[in-house]
Amino acid sequence: MDEKMILFPYPETKLKELISNCVAEAMNKHKEEENPRKYTIAEAAEYLGVSKPTLHNYKKNKRLRFSQVGKKVWILESELKRFVRDEPGFKNARK
Repeated sequence: MDEKMILFPYPETKLKELISNCVAEAMNKHKEEENPRKYTIAEAAEYLGVSKPTLHNYKKNKRLRFSQVGKKVWILESELKRFVRDEPGFKNARK
């Protein structure tokens, strides 16, 4: 039986490329979960295209989740993405 079974209508090189891309994407996602990107208030304000006082109001009104160690405040990139996705008027923020 020297016949090859064809599983996909793609050449071998294309299959290797697809598999490689899937593996790379999975590894990047895992890396992001292990080391999430954290933004300072100034960075988060720039990300959302708002002023720092406006961002503080979002934090104060619990519209935006944050972490705080002493006086240092951090907002995870995943939280900023959630905010942009769920809050009206933030469709044009940096993604």
